[in-house]
Amino acid sequence: NQVSDLEKSLGDLRAAVQKLQVQGVGAGVLHDSQWLLEQNPKAYTVQLVTSPSQADMARFIDRNVEQLALNSLAFSVTEHEQRERYNLFFGVFGTISEARAAIAAFPPELRANRPWVRQFRTIQDSVR
Repeated sequence: NQVSDLEKSLGDLRAAVQKLQVQGVGAGVLHDSQWLLEQNPKAYTVQLVTSPSQADMARFIDRNVEQLALNSLAFSVTEHEQRERYNLFFGVFGTISEARAAIAAFPPELRANRPWVRQFRTIQDSVR
């Protein structure tokens, strides 16, 4: 039952992002957890935000779409203490220094949530 709930939530998030794209807000693809699993486990990404709600995640993307390339974004839905958590990631970086430099280059609106660097291995472990 939890798996079907997660699948429904993923579908809802994809629909929200597709609606943004149809409205002409951004272009490209928002990658899912399968894409995250396919990345080099030694590479790094930036976690922009984690949220308990897919609607909040869609609003975050909508508010910040001008600063973000959707084809550089990926999301996962994980469970923490029996509650869904929506996680949004930005980019693929070969080194931790490159990922930190990306954060430093973010506009203040994106730094407000205090994004942090994550190695893909840790994300892949949480998604599996």
